Amino acid sequence: MTLPTHALVFAATREVRMRVVTGAEARARQKIRRQAILLAAEAFDVDPHLVRLGIALRRTGRKDLCNAVFRGWLSLQEAVEIARRPRDPQRNLFELDRKQPVTEARMTETTKVQVKIMRLPHAADLPLPAYQSAHAAGLDLVAAIPAGAPIIIAPGTRAAIPTGLAFALPAGIEGQIRPRSGLALHFGVTVLNSPGTIDPDYRGEVHVILVNLGTEPFEVERGARIAQLVFAPTVRASFHEVASLDETTRGSRGFGSTGTGSEAPSAP
Repeated sequence: MTLPTHALVFAATREVRMRVVTGAEARARQKIRRQAILLAAEAFDVDPHLVRLGIALRRTGRKDLCNAVFRGWLSLQEAVEIARRPRDPQRNLFELDRKQPVTEARMTETTKVQVKIMRLPHAADLPLPAYQSAHAAGLDLVAAIPAGAPIIIAPGTRAAIPTGLAFALPAGIEGQIRPRSGLALHFGVTVLNSPGTIDPDYRGEVHVILVNLGTEPFEVERGARIAQLVFAPTVRASFHEVASLDETTRGSRGFGSTGTGSEAPSAP
């Protein structure tokens, strides 16, 4: 399960508190705290600044604000700023959560992530990626190939299609390149390495690897919508090598171990 950034931040703040509480002397706690913040931020792969904000928010004792952050109503920065103001008893966010649902417009705004995008010269006249409906998860990517020079993908072959776009994603966010269902259903054309991944530190042009699994040649023209781009949070792992793993009912049974559901029931 992929955890959102704010959940990782609060997990990191707990780690900081544990390290500080177990510190030897009170006069050394400030140094321990600084070291703990850096270690926790690295362990949970979040910005140390966010960990400091999480600590500041926890110190306020404002459960309503912590709840608002977890609900996605507020960013950590916004919550800390609100915590510094005089408290308004008529606007308890914790109570609002129990009495009023989050409005659709507010939820949409608070779940947005800011992504830097650069349009390359050969895509100057092409539209930027855009959501095609109010609740669409993916943005359409279009082909940035020369006008009048379409790319023909023969059956059983593949081609890397340029998009004319480069991205700078925030740390902890990946871009997933996924197939378009219409191309897959009607033409047998899909993204070969689906989902393709755009890493936060990649700055080159994004290409989409299309493969034609259909029976007819497929023509890609300039401006054709070829794939979807979905942004998602990621979690980095730290490994702990062990000599054995815990036992489960499934064990090592893998491919096809659960069947297809069409098998005849076994005799009792």
